[in-house]
Amino acid sequence: LTALQLASCCGNFRIARRLIDAGADVNVPGAKSDDASEDLYNVELTALTLAASNGRLEMLDLLLRHGAAVDGGARTRYIDAIRAARCKGHKAAASLLRSHGGWAESDDRL
Repeated sequence: LTALQLASCCGNFRIARRLIDAGADVNVPGAKSDDASEDLYNVELTALTLAASNGRLEMLDLLLRHGAAVDGGARTRYIDAIRAARCKGHKAAASLLRSHGGWAESDDRL
């Protein structure tokens, strides 16, 4: 994991903010998850996915405001983040993510 991914997972907003201010890329994918529930979706972990799967709303907002990708080539990772949040029972996190990415019914089929 990158330092930003670890801060996102643990909810350390202050560290995450400093890393982003220092130029950390919010979209860098990390290793695939060892978590069986996330392996169902073959998730490549990103800071967004880690924050979502842990219900870190403030962190999600920070990442989204600093360019966390929700479309184009990153669309699948964005959808994985929503699924991780839902799988872990973090409905507010899933809703926040959906509101930023123009969620469509077709996304449920990906």
